[in-house]
Amino acid sequence: GAMMSLPQPPPPPTPPLLTHRCRSRGAGNSEAPAAMRRRRLSALQCLLLAAVAAAAASCRQRSFLQPLLSSSGRRAGVVPRPAFDLGKAFGGLMGEEEFKSEVPKDVAAVVEGLKVSTEAALNQGCSRLDVELPPAYQLGVEGDKKKGRLLSETGAVADDLKEVCRGDRELARVFVEMLQPIGRGLVVAFRTKALAAKAKKEWKLAPEEATVISFPEKAKSAFAAEVGVPSKFKKQIREDLACQCLVVVAPYLDQLRLVEELGNLVQDQMGIILVNARITGEERKSQKVPAKLRAALQRTYKPTYHVRFLERKNGVLFRMVSPTGEAPWIVAQQRELIGGQPVTQEVLRSEEEPTPAEIDAAFASYDAKDKDTSDRIVDFLDKDKSK
Repeated sequence: GAMMSLPQPPPPPTPPLLTHRCRSRGAGNSEAPAAMRRRRLSALQCLLLAAVAAAAASCRQRSFLQPLLSSSGRRAGVVPRPAFDLGKAFGGLMGEEEFKSEVPKDVAAVVEGLKVSTEAALNQGCSRLDVELPPAYQLGVEGDKKKGRLLSETGAVADDLKEVCRGDRELARVFVEMLQPIGRGLVVAFRTKALAAKAKKEWKLAPEEATVISFPEKAKSAFAAEVGVPSKFKKQIREDLACQCLVVVAPYLDQLRLVEELGNLVQDQMGIILVNARITGEERKSQKVPAKLRAALQRTYKPTYHVRFLERKNGVLFRMVSPTGEAPWIVAQQRELIGGQPVTQEVLRSEEEPTPAEIDAAFASYDAKDKDTSDRIVDFLDKDKSK
């Protein structure tokens, strides 16, 4: 007899879109069951969350930067990528134990914090992330450089443009691996063609892993600069590349203007991650961005993971979004002991970013306090003081 066709189940309802700004902690997000929180997320945010979760599971089994197949079964035409083992960088820190929000001491803690904060921010309904590490901070992605500690480098290294660009590129590379399940929907945009070409050469990505592009060069005419070039770029991102998540690497003023226009246009239909844009902080010395644009970007792109070296040697300002939704600003003093072991001592913790005056006062109090036994031991072993 004729085969009966079973009735098809109705399609699942389209999840409601969220604003691209983070939900406030007062909204009760952290106390709601995980399933209810997921229902509040847009389809894009669910996709990003799935990507980060898959990355976390995958890194326990293999190196992200190793070819996906063994040498005997490797895809034709795929060049082996640099042997940086992100799984080892995460180490055993991504287990079931409770996560502590504290200043990272080394690369392993930085990489783990990047993963945790990204997933936590997405869980809170953020599709606009601002991530920052100190200039020229190396994660060891390129080459066989030994894993670094989070101790401020000399000014000469931070002022070396080649090393600064390498640090920007390495941080972007971590996000490429973290968001690997998005594949062709992942686009990484560099300021210039030269920077994009260098990333392509170092990363050697397959087409299905991500697309690396550059922002448009400066236009020759005023009309092209204001209308033509931005329109072409936005069309390239939205239509030609069908971008689902855009990673913007170390943008300057022209790129930030384009990013703001694009973000206003796509809303929550596209995730955007700023990498080393250096827009956070009211009184810091960084690139000149008009106050109105800076304020608009700061309202939209919350610092989900932020590490900044202060003027005081080995002084650190830190913030990350934790799985509970808490994201305190932490001021800390790091010291290197004889033998190379770093020690971190928290100086200040606050809900809002502390001002330079508040930071100075916290360090003055820290320097003046009575030392207990553990402090005296650290003083004795302090590498700088022993010289």
